Amino acid sequence: MALLAPRLPSARRRVTLADLSSYRSAFLTNSRGFAPVRRIDEVEYAVDAELMRRVGAAYDAVEWDAI
Repeated sequence: MALLAPRLPSARRRVTLADLSSYRSAFLTNSRGFAPVRRIDEVEYAVDAELMRRVGAAYDAVEWDAI
């Protein structure tokens, strides 16, 4: 997420199972991309299309390293 920080503000903090219901959406990210999360245990999330669009735009704006 460090490469995305200038394009997509975020925060790092401990999240517990008890906290999950306080979030409106969730997504996973790694070096291969990102994906919305629809459910964690019994907590269900709606996919936030605008957030996913913003995450996608941030990923697209980062130049890939040549390997």
